[in-house]
Amino acid sequence: MASLQIDFPEPALFRHEIAVRIGDINYGNHLGHDALVSLLHEARAQLLRAHGLEEGNIDGRGVILTE
Repeated sequence: MASLQIDFPEPALFRHEIAVRIGDINYGNHLGHDALVSLLHEARAQLLRAHGLEEGNIDGRGVILTE
């Protein structure tokens, strides 16, 4: 699989600190993919909340993630 590089805007549009827990680290001493998905979900929820929105109700519609 090819490497992917993401260029982040500066300054950051939104910043939210989340602690990585010991259970998020796998036996290879890396952040596990399953934990990453949970951390990203939390960050998305916090971004929406910072703008007074909810995943279940953005202008009367819910958020659906397809990929």
